[in-house]
Amino acid sequence: ARIAANTSAGIRSIGYVDTNYQTRPMADVMKDIDDWHTMYPGVSGVLLDRVSVGGAADLCYSAYAYNFAKSKYQNDLIAQNFGTYTSPAYEPYGDIFLNAEMGYALYQTWSLPADGFQDNPAYSNRFWHLIHTTSGAEFADALSDSRNNNAGWVYITDDVMPNPYQNAPTYFNTELTQVGTLPSSTIPNRGVSALPAGCMDMSLNDSSSSANGTVSSTLTLANGSSSYDAVAPNKISFSLPAGVNMNNVSGTNWTCMGTECTYSADIASASSSAPLTANFTASCSYSSGDIGVTATALGSAVDTSVLSISRPAECAPTSSGDETLAETGANSALLASSGIAALLAGISLMYYLRRKTA
Repeated sequence: ARIAANTSAGIRSIGYVDTNYQTRPMADVMKDIDDWHTMYPGVSGVLLDRVSVGGAADLCYSAYAYNFAKSKYQNDLIAQNFGTYTSPAYEPYGDIFLNAEMGYALYQTWSLPADGFQDNPAYSNRFWHLIHTTSGAEFADALSDSRNNNAGWVYITDDVMPNPYQNAPTYFNTELTQVGTLPSSTIPNRGVSALPAGCMDMSLNDSSSSANGTVSSTLTLANGSSSYDAVAPNKISFSLPAGVNMNNVSGTNWTCMGTECTYSADIASASSSAPLTANFTASCSYSSGDIGVTATALGSAVDTSVLSISRPAECAPTSSGDETLAETGANSALLASSGIAALLAGISLMYYLRRKTA
């Protein structure tokens, strides 16, 4: 009921998902994201809580969770809560970053890092500050500090730890009025981005054979990662040159519409998808070009391949491809000399017939 009321008032509601500093099983995080949408269809995003800036594995975790959410719920707002400074390396993998969550006393020591990301005024709508344990006398300074600290989103409260969000601040109406006078921040939507190198080792394997204008190909998606399952949906799409048709496409757990085929099962780490078998035929209108194949995981292209095909042998030559005898330079000269000989023979025959007639 609260979510429905929010929606009617133009307020976005987002769910809460704990990552426990990127240590919870990724399957649990993904299930939480899905459960919010299943149980409460009115939500339009999630807050990924307790996120840390760590090594490559932590970045992969955050990137994977973000791309999973965005690949399934494209218009969701995904916020990542670091509680303190984030890193430019995380920029592609969050819409909003909560890079300050602390009491006012500590917030006074928070300084804007000069990293080209958190201090970039163009990115103010990417940062959110939560300042608790702030008295009414401190509120105005806290709000001013949040503006100086490049935060496009802010919540200030006089509620205190261990749960400073269970009650609205005593000065909530004042906060609404003051924030309402500030320029509006647009809600960002960063969208799916390529995962960091080494996070998703997905490869496209194909085995094909061709003969006289046809190609038969068996393709699989291989997940070489030792840490992450390639969660559904994963896709293979085909780019066809003019005059080439795709037909008889099938495989267990594969569903194809047009030139895109979707794999409905997860691909466990160090394993492969079921094979997808596709057949292609070239008509006589085909002139040139390869069949392009692209593999997509979590909405990001991860590998490509090409399949070669030729025109059927029985097709008539094309003006741009197979040349007729008359189209080659040497043969043109030969035909020209033959034409002159034929012309001279015709003149001789006409002279002979005229003499006979006379």
